[in-house]
Amino acid sequence: MQLVSERGLPAGHEERVLFSVSRDLFPSAQGADLDQDASFHFSFDLPETVEVDGEHYLLPPSGKWFHPQLVAEIYYRITVDVSRRGLGRHERIEPDILYLPRTRAVKVLPLSWGLTPNDAKREFIDMTNWATIPLKPHWPKNASATVQATPLTAELRLPSCFFSGYPPLSFHIHLEIPANASSQAQYDLHQLDVAIHLVRQVSISLRSRGEPRTSTTESIVGGMCIYTSRSTATSRDIWGKIGCQVEGQESSWNLAKLVQVMHAAKVEIKPSQGREGVVPKFMHRQRVWMNTDDWADDAPEREGPALGLYRRISN
Repeated sequence: MQLVSERGLPAGHEERVLFSVSRDLFPSAQGADLDQDASFHFSFDLPETVEVDGEHYLLPPSGKWFHPQLVAEIYYRITVDVSRRGLGRHERIEPDILYLPRTRAVKVLPLSWGLTPNDAKREFIDMTNWATIPLKPHWPKNASATVQATPLTAELRLPSCFFSGYPPLSFHIHLEIPANASSQAQYDLHQLDVAIHLVRQVSISLRSRGEPRTSTTESIVGGMCIYTSRSTATSRDIWGKIGCQVEGQESSWNLAKLVQVMHAAKVEIKPSQGREGVVPKFMHRQRVWMNTDDWADDAPEREGPALGLYRRISN
């Protein structure tokens, strides 16, 4: 972590070494026998996890995040140190490298279009790693207690783990009113506006002058696409997918709460204009874990970097 600034002046700085590995390419005694054009190939095995404050965390990707009055940077650097005794020659270079790991989602079977969870149970379809979330209705403060409210319920079904590649994962929304609901309630049900956005939340924490300081920013990185819907007089079912704006660009991770990159599906279901006082609004944020890639049983042990992460750094 790099810098906190107040009124243009440095107010705090914290830097931590996540890990360090070294390798001797040749001993100094061998230097006299080397060819002038000698080359030395080397590689490092990076650790899967790092220890911070007694806890272990997955190695985070390279990145730099700018917040108002706060900046955080995670970087990886190779230090090459060459010295030759007797000649007073000592050279040192420190090139930065990008660490952009692919992360794999847990296996989540998609929910077929037009298939409800009850249908899935009857047909023995695996719904592991899917969550069903009852949505809580919200009413305006000035809602009239004398007006007959529309008795509306809503449920959201999402996988617990997303990936930012293609194809995007699906969602299902179920809206329902009682069978004996009025014709006006039926009209209100079918006029509801549904929107889902995928948001990225980045939090940076630093102790400044002994006091913990946290800055959080949020941005929309994807949205929904409705593939199909099914309606009756008293119910609506909507199936769709939530995709990212850039393939492979999003990945959730946490480094001891010093830097956190988290994701959530932000759901908003609103009544038509003029019906806000008698039809509830549903607002919900469901935390989802983002990975750069989907599951792959046959994925090679060593893969290339997640290029979507590189695009985010280079933008």
